[in-house]
Amino acid sequence: FFRFNVEDYIIPTSQQINIWTADSVKGSEDDESFKLQTKDGMVAEADVGIQYHIDADPEMIKTMFRRYRSRFSTQTDIVESIESVLRAKVRDAMVEETAKIGSEELYGEKRMEVIDNAFKQVAKELKSDGIIVEKLYWVNAIRLPKQIIDALNAKVQATQDAQRVENEIKKAKAQAEIKLVEAR
Repeated sequence: FFRFNVEDYIIPTSQQINIWTADSVKGSEDDESFKLQTKDGMVAEADVGIQYHIDADPEMIKTMFRRYRSRFSTQTDIVESIESVLRAKVRDAMVEETAKIGSEELYGEKRMEVIDNAFKQVAKELKSDGIIVEKLYWVNAIRLPKQIIDALNAKVQATQDAQRVENEIKKAKAQAEIKLVEAR
């Protein structure tokens, strides 16, 4: 058996984690956070993490290698290529999901729905490539423009103030009823 002009590649099949943040992580000095536009036109910044592994089935590895082979020239390129594909798929899914909702919903009640839907989409798309996405998650709080945060905080404060006033009114009515009963 003679091998001529053959390169061996090591493809890691153990669990991998990638984190894309505005902070410098894993030696990156760049802002790798995602810029996401909401339905109401606001741009949010999000730090996202992904947990995945490469399917160890030799046929799946062959499929993945054939699909991304043109990107590989060194061992390091394999990991970088996979990470590049992951980032693009996650970005596309996140952009698609956040475009469906408003900034207030992204900051609040729909936040987990966005990441769950993006996870399902990315996991489904990459499974046929032999990349098994285990988890997609928010790393930090979603960052919205200051004026939006101020408006949301003012809205929450107004709701709390209204609730407080309503409770005071109920208390005053109860006290008035007690006085009326005592007077009788």
